[in-house]
Amino acid sequence: MSDSSLPLVSICMISYNHKKFIRQAIEGVLMQETNFEYELVISDDCSPDNTGLEIQKCIDEHPNGKRIKYFQHKVNLGGLPNILFAFNECSGKYIAICEGDDYWTDVHKLQKQVDFLEANEDYSMCCHNAKIVYEDKSQNTRDFSEIYTDVDFDMSRIINSWVIPTASMVIRAKFIKPLPEWVKNIYSIDFTLALLLMAKGKIKFLAESLSVYRIDLGGSSMSAVIGGKIEFVANQHIQLLQHFNEETGQLYNGLVTKKIEKLQNEIKFLKLRRKSPLLALFLMPRLFCEKILNKISK
Repeated sequence: MSDSSLPLVSICMISYNHKKFIRQAIEGVLMQETNFEYELVISDDCSPDNTGLEIQKCIDEHPNGKRIKYFQHKVNLGGLPNILFAFNECSGKYIAICEGDDYWTDVHKLQKQVDFLEANEDYSMCCHNAKIVYEDKSQNTRDFSEIYTDVDFDMSRIINSWVIPTASMVIRAKFIKPLPEWVKNIYSIDFTLALLLMAKGKIKFLAESLSVYRIDLGGSSMSAVIGGKIEFVANQHIQLLQHFNEETGQLYNGLVTKKIEKLQNEIKFLKLRRKSPLLALFLMPRLFCEKILNKISK
């Protein structure tokens, strides 16, 4: 197949136990109005809830079903291997991401982002704001990010705060293919991608909300599986930052070191609080007060 016959954009969609949500995710992709060709790569990780049957129905019933490349694994790979498998099947110049429990809300989302990247070769990614929706209605819908103007991100923002909804990412594929070998040992692929892409070029953030980030605390989404495991997440981020520091020849060593120290303090605080809240207050009063204030503000 020649390069001219390849789709300009590949949309990477992974799914696991997303039967309730997968149709909305697929339709959000297939409704896109573009002046270029795109493909939707779906990799279902042996879902036991018949997600696969729902995907097949979408392929058979939707007028744009022919755009879908569907892989249904017979053995569960696990979250990260499934993502890496799907990435490898993406053939486009750009890779967009939409996990099976999120969805796009604007028919021109892809066109807007691709137009920007095509006109600005020095950018490695274009992303945008999103709405956070709680499936159990326990909290009101809110903005993912409180950034309300189009901006360029810098490495400090990428390292120190998470402001990129995964379903908003449109990536210049040449910067992540192939991914470093160490990525296979890090669960946080979205943070990993943001770091690597920021080191390769600029990142544009569009303030417009063009997708929904769904939180299903009672389900099998990453928000449910990882949500209460703060120490695990912190340790994973430390490992990621150490790998990234080595990958970039310690170009961002100052920022990375400060962030690792902050994460280590977070782990220390959590261990103290489990042992005794009073001990945590006595030994780490500033962090203790910050936690209380953050809880009140929510």
